[in-house]
Amino acid sequence: TSDRKQAMVTSSAFGKLTDEYQELQEATTRYMSRLAYKLRREKCCATVITVTLLTNAFNLAQAQAFPSITIPLSHPINNTPDLVKIALEGLRKIYLRGYLFKKVEVGALGLIPENEVQLNMFTPYKGIENNKISKVMDKLNSHYGKGTLRMATESKQQRWTLRREFLSPEYTTNWEDIIKTK
Repeated sequence: TSDRKQAMVTSSAFGKLTDEYQELQEATTRYMSRLAYKLRREKCCATVITVTLLTNAFNLAQAQAFPSITIPLSHPINNTPDLVKIALEGLRKIYLRGYLFKKVEVGALGLIPENEVQLNMFTPYKGIENNKISKVMDKLNSHYGKGTLRMATESKQQRWTLRREFLSPEYTTNWEDIIKTK
């Protein structure tokens, strides 16, 4: 048996329910960008991605829907621009008006080592340029801080993110939370 992962998923609940397509697009971009980074860190490529929208299943007074799409990729990839583009195409296909969504979930399936990728001779491959872009993004974000450089569809003001005003202080891991005395 291999210790290699078979799949990876990234998602998080929103701070508020939303039906705005732009907010869902921003969240999909953010989560797929994070997933692409994890794939590169693990030196894996995805052969299939999934995009799922989730409403609040515990609120039966609201209309419920859980649209999902599974997209086979023409080439195994792990670069951010290609994965985000495909995920947004999937989101466009599954988006339903009139539903309040609580979460976007993106997944990468059929993971293979990046050094075992076989190309498809019937489809064009732009991976070399986009892999360079992803490596530059990773390098700049690791040097200047997470989120310094991001995809254009990932807005700077993310009104949909988890509310953080009630978080407990992180005394042992965050310098800003250490108790100060005079």
